[in-house]
Order: sequence, then structure tokens, then C-alpha cells
Amino acid sequence: MTKRHLIFLAVAAMLVAGGTHAVAGAGKERAGVGAGRECPGVGPGPAGGFGLLGQALRHLDLSQQQRDAIRAILEAEQPKILELRQQLWDNRDRFRAENPPTQFNEAAVRAHAEAQAKIRTELAVVMARTRAQALAVLTPEQQAKLGELRSRRAQRWGGRGCGKGMGGGWGL
Repeated sequence: MTKRHLIFLAVAAMLVAGGTHAVAGAGKERAGVGAGRECPGVGPGPAGGFGLLGQALRHLDLSQQQRDAIRAILEAEQPKILELRQQLWDNRDRFRAENPPTQFNEAAVRAHAEAQAKIRTELAVVMARTRAQALAVLTPEQQAKLGELRSRRAQRWGGRGCGKGMGGGWGL
């Protein structure tokens, strides 16, 4: 896969990440997730109803039809994304409860890592599908503008993503 393809996929993932958080709505997030984040547009707050996607939408001049289509795509995939994220959290919590940090059990760590990898793989597939569907709604000009927005954001953050893990770092 070329660098250009990877950048395109990263931008699309950012669209989905911001949109899926927004579709989840306030009060439905896991305690502590999104709270106190330093990244603008990640998690709840002033970023708007669609998080990072909302910021992008304001700059892409989408038609109401495009907005409705993207919202429908995100709402259709939201339950699966939320379910998979919950599975990740539950799996991690269960592992932590069963494995004290002062004791090392290599078999348990490997089993946990494999279970998390399977869930993350499924989550990546769902998000890639959602991203592709959402980007298909954009015109080529809007996709180019989105690429410009991402480049500017990367320059602002010194080429690094914002935050760490699956929620952060997927910004524009």
C-alpha cells in the first residue's frame, strides 16, 4: 500500500471516529473516556455534534443531502462500533481483575492480547467500511479539500496525531 493510500485511509478513519463518537451522544460514553482531553474535537465538547467530522463538514460545504447520507451511514454502523468498543473495555477490565499487576502470567497475557486483537480487527473492518461509505458521499473536490485540512492539522501537531490509541490520533 502506498503512502498516499495510507494517508487517505487515515483521513477517512478520522471522519468515522469523529462521527461515531458524535452519533453515540452524550452520556453514552464510558466513564473517563473523552474527559479532560487536550485534543480539540476529540471527545465531548465544543467540537460540535459530529466531533472531528463536524469540524470537517463546516469546511466542506456539504449539501443537506450529503449530510443526511453521512449521518445515516454513521447511525447504521454505530451499534456495531459501540458494541466492539465495549467488548474491548470489558475484556481489558476482566483481564485486569483476574491478573494482578504484581504477578506475571505469560499465557494469560498472550490470550488477552489475542482476544483484543480479534476484536480490534473486527472494529477496524467496521470502521473501514463506514469510512469508505462516508467518503463515497463526498465529491472529488470535497475529498481534496479534506486532504488539505488533514495536511494543515498534521503540520499544526508536528506530524503527530492527537492523543494515543484508537480514539485519539484520528483527527483531521
